[in-house]
Amino acid sequence: MEEANFVSVISRYVPVESVSRLWYFFENNVVNLKVTQDRTTKYGDFRYSVRNNDVPQITVNGGLNQYSFLITLLHEIAHYNVHKYYERVSKPHGLEWKKAFQETLAPYINSGIFPRPLEYVLRIHMQNPRASTHGDQHLVKVLNTYDAPNNNNLIYLESLQAGQKFALNGRVFYKGIKRRTRYMCIEINTNKKYTINALANVEIL
Repeated sequence: MEEANFVSVISRYVPVESVSRLWYFFENNVVNLKVTQDRTTKYGDFRYSVRNNDVPQITVNGGLNQYSFLITLLHEIAHYNVHKYYERVSKPHGLEWKKAFQETLAPYINSGIFPRPLEYVLRIHMQNPRASTHGDQHLVKVLNTYDAPNNNNLIYLESLQAGQKFALNGRVFYKGIKRRTRYMCIEINTNKKYTINALANVEIL
């Protein structure tokens, strides 16, 4: 992808101050970036196939606010860097990944890209980053303050009663039991079970 096309696309999703640094990464590394529709159980991922010798791919949910999108993207870039330098000898979110994520995110924090309230909690989070950024509920609550205004019918999943019906990303669920920071919920149409973050903004039905 040419720089002009990359800038045109990525500028819709991340703070403009981060674009040039992101372009430098994608220009100098063999990895594809795909922006997806919102997914219920994850915000982004990193994939590669040793068997098919495919080009590694990073995906990020397109519905995230600009700061959540950037943090998720850098989380997945850290996975790519671990894959590039350690291949398959490291754990998915082990010490190598933690160090890679800290090193990947540090220039963005130090450049003043994030608002001060977010920067403060992000620095605390990065002292020992979790496997899921959205597993840090204090960080999630601050990130959510930068979401675009929503309708008044939205509420955190954790605020609902067990068994209550709600909608998320166009699908309807029953709230189930809590497992650490997520709830086991059942999609009504398919009867399939999904774990959903306690701080997901859901629509009351």
